[in-house]
Amino acid sequence: MMALVLIRKKLFIRLLGVLAVASSVSLFTWTLTQKRVDADEERLRKSLSMKGLRQDSSFVLRTADENRAVISETALRGNVHAIATATSPPSQTARQENVELSRSTLIQNARLAEIKTSIQRLIIVGQARTGSSFLGDAFNQHPDVFYLFEPLHGVAPPKLPNDPRPMKFLEGMLRCKFEIPQYVQEIEKFRRISSKALSSPPLCAAKNQNQNKKSQCVHLNPHNMESVCKNYSKTVLKILTARIPSFRVDSLFPLCNSSDCGMIYLVRDPRSLVFSHMKVGFAWGSRRTYTASPQPIVRQYSKTICQQVEENVRIFENRPSWIKSRSYMLRYEDLARNPVKILRKVYKMTGLDMQNSSLDWIRAHTGEGASNEKEEKNEFSTNRNSKVVVDKWRFDMDPCIVNIIEESCQSLMRLLGYRPVNRSDKTQYDLAVSLSDG
Repeated sequence: MMALVLIRKKLFIRLLGVLAVASSVSLFTWTLTQKRVDADEERLRKSLSMKGLRQDSSFVLRTADENRAVISETALRGNVHAIATATSPPSQTARQENVELSRSTLIQNARLAEIKTSIQRLIIVGQARTGSSFLGDAFNQHPDVFYLFEPLHGVAPPKLPNDPRPMKFLEGMLRCKFEIPQYVQEIEKFRRISSKALSSPPLCAAKNQNQNKKSQCVHLNPHNMESVCKNYSKTVLKILTARIPSFRVDSLFPLCNSSDCGMIYLVRDPRSLVFSHMKVGFAWGSRRTYTASPQPIVRQYSKTICQQVEENVRIFENRPSWIKSRSYMLRYEDLARNPVKILRKVYKMTGLDMQNSSLDWIRAHTGEGASNEKEEKNEFSTNRNSKVVVDKWRFDMDPCIVNIIEESCQSLMRLLGYRPVNRSDKTQYDLAVSLSDG
């Protein structure tokens, strides 16, 4: 009996051992299988991720190619237009012979397509009478813009050409800092009301036609100017080259080395530019100066002005790469002939939308009814029939003076793509015929 019990115990122990081994084998098999499943799932996820990444990469590359194609097409259109204009018969291009696209502006549309819209600070610079006041005033109409009209007037240069303080003050303005009180007073004295931000609440009372505008304003100081400036998302400064060191645009480049700062450099047909300077007295030194034989004065003045402009054009064409994508050269003639189109582009450059109020202002200041007899007599008014002003020199300027300017400025005219007139003594007649034919 005892032997039977011992046998049963041994069988039971053996059975437990077999079960334990079987259980261990099953657990090992399950673990191995689960690891394989996990590994397969991981490989599947990686495969899907790589596939998605390749799709995303393909999309990015495809989008970049499309963007480059748009820019290239825009540039190509500009070149095709320039070639067509240059090769078409003279009778078809008589009205536009002084506005051919130059080397520096052939790709203007393409560069505008590349300009970032993150610009918060903009410097408008150019010779006097190149349309800088009109362009600045167009920005002045936008409610998001803090605009200053020639903030270096009365400061320096040319009074103190080696004084570094004016440029430091200018740099501060771009950051809403006005740290030199006496310079702030110069801004108040010289055409403060040309800035809506400086002639509107809270610095000035609401407009009242029965009261003197300036008498209803508080005096400017560094604190209230900084406070008002910070209420606007954009800052725009209009500056003349005559008030920057050595009259060179590259003196402004260091002020605009941040990624949210842009620059527009304005140029104009030398004949139209010098003629405008003559009318306001710049060429004579005084509007009251009279000379029976102005040719020597015009010759020397034209040569001086055109040398300054040519130097700046070459500087601007070779400007550093870090500022190229947010700056460009604008021709007065393009702005005057297509003000709405061009201003839409420069608004877009700074991330601004063209509002109806700004659009109405532009049309009112550049259309057929923009100027009356009083405005015509005011050479500094921005109210002009802009399309007429472009060619006004052709009708009003002595052909001898035209010849002198062309001779003195031939290098600049070639650089900017302006063609000399043939037989200047027939300039008025030829233009009149071309206008009547058109």
